[in-house]
Amino acid sequence: MPTHFCGPAGSRLRPVSGTGSSETVRALVREVASTLDDPGPAQHPLARAFADLWGRSAAGMSGAWRARAATDWRRYLDGYVGEAHARSRVRPPASADHLALRTRTIGALPVLDLAERVGHYECPARALASPLLGDLRQLAAEVVILDNDIVSVEKEEAVGEINLVLLLQGERRCSRTAAMELMRTMVKERAERFIELEQGLPALAESLGLDEAEHTALERYDHDALRTLMRGAHDWHQSVERYGDEFAEMCADAVERVAER
Repeated sequence: MPTHFCGPAGSRLRPVSGTGSSETVRALVREVASTLDDPGPAQHPLARAFADLWGRSAAGMSGAWRARAATDWRRYLDGYVGEAHARSRVRPPASADHLALRTRTIGALPVLDLAERVGHYECPARALASPLLGDLRQLAAEVVILDNDIVSVEKEEAVGEINLVLLLQGERRCSRTAAMELMRTMVKERAERFIELEQGLPALAESLGLDEAEHTALERYDHDALRTLMRGAHDWHQSVERYGDEFAEMCADAVERVAER
């Protein structure tokens, strides 16, 4: 899905001038998101594929999980409209603003929801509503975002996409090496903060009066969802071809061909 909205494929969704781009993306987002409410036949291939994913992932899950997952998917999809708007602006966004937007479009929350579906368990709603788990989810998402922007900077620079490394370079007037080192420090700080806060989960379970099954589900959410999200994303970043130099050059060539049409 990210490849469709961004990069060479996403370029076909928006005029090179940028005018009308956010509305074009908004229309597609609206069609995709509509399948969360209406499983009927969709027109766009992306919407049909998403409807199939949603139908299979929601099967067997509680109404509360389906409502939460649908909200997370809508927030994720709406983020692409924000990214399209940011691309059309003359001035790049502030790095803090872009990080906040990327928290939506990195897809961390839908992946965490799917971890519950794959594991056949549901994290207790009372725990998910706690500030502690909210902080842990935010930290996990930001670790993935920062790691992603470190490995994707060359690809995104080649196609003119917004990247946190590039934004920090501009804001701090520093070298690429210095910006990358700052990003790595940000990852380290967030990972250490995650480990620190994680120690409070047993006390949270006790304060909420979770029974044994709920306590086990909370522990699984920590180890099988939050931790696996960060580790899995990092391993994927290191192995996937899309973040290699060859792919970056291919993306740049594809965007140029689209611009010439």
